[in-house]
Amino acid sequence: VCIDACVFVAVLRLISRLPYFRDIPLLESGYEIMKAIEEQTDLRIEARRHIQFWTLFANETEVRVPRLFAEFCTEDVLVMEYCPGLLKLSAPEMDPGLHRISVTTGLRALYKMLFHAGLVHCDLHPGNILVDVHARGLVLIDFGFSTTMSESTRLAFARFFISIALNAGNTAAEVILETALTVPPELDREAFVREISGLVRRASGAAARDFLVASFVKSLFAIQRKHKIYGSPDFTMAILSLMVYEGIIRYRCSDLDFQREAVPILMSSVGKTVQPQAQGRDNNA
Repeated sequence: VCIDACVFVAVLRLISRLPYFRDIPLLESGYEIMKAIEEQTDLRIEARRHIQFWTLFANETEVRVPRLFAEFCTEDVLVMEYCPGLLKLSAPEMDPGLHRISVTTGLRALYKMLFHAGLVHCDLHPGNILVDVHARGLVLIDFGFSTTMSESTRLAFARFFISIALNAGNTAAEVILETALTVPPELDREAFVREISGLVRRASGAAARDFLVASFVKSLFAIQRKHKIYGSPDFTMAILSLMVYEGIIRYRCSDLDFQREAVPILMSSVGKTVQPQAQGRDNNA
C-alpha cells in the first residue's frame, strides 16, 4: 500500500503541474482519497465507522444497518448480525415499483448521511445497498470506504447543494469563495458570480437524466480555473459519493429529481443559514 501510495502521489504531482490542472486542488483531493483507501486495510477503523452509520439509522424503519458485534471484531475481521432474504438493489427480478421506492429511499438516506450527520459513504453501489423485500426497506453495508466531514465542511457543502436545488447562484458563489484555498486579489467578483449563477441556473431542478454530477463539477472547475480560484478539496469525497449513487439513479429511475429530494433534509439541517438567499432567489438567476 505504501509503494502504491507513493506512485499515486508522484503521478498527481506531475499532473498538477500541467497548465490545465494548476488551479484545481488535484493533489489535495488525491491525498483525501488515498487516506480513505488506506484506512480500508484496518477493519477496526471500519468498525468505528460502521457504528456511526448504525447510530444514525438506529431509529429508522425504512433504512437499517446490521448490528455490529464489536467484541468479536479485529483488525482483520468484522462480525455483524445476519440479515436473511435480501436482494441487491440492482436485482433484475425486483418489482419495478419496489425498485423505485428503494432507489428513492436510498437517495434520502445518502442525503441524511451527508447533510445531517456529515458521514460520507463513497461505495454505495448496488452490492452494498440491499433490499428487504418483505419489510420493503433497505439494509446498508460495507463502510470501509467512508469518512466524515468536519462540521464547517458539512454546513458549507449543504449550503452549496441547496443553492443548486433552489437556483440560488449567489449563494453558491459565496460558498466557493468562502471555502477556496486561494482567491486572487484582482478577482472580477461580479463576473465570477454571474458565471456561477448561470451554471446553477442550468442545473437547478434537472432530473437525473439531465444532471450529471461529473459534468457539473467539470464546468465548476473550468470557471474557477478561468478566474484563478484555487478551490477547496474538502468536498471531494462527498462529490464522489453522489457520483456513485447517481449511476444507480440513472440506470432505472432517470426521471427522479436528484436535487429536490434533498431539500427537506437540507432545510431541516441548515435551513436557517440558507433560507434568506433561497427565498429571495438571485437577481441574475
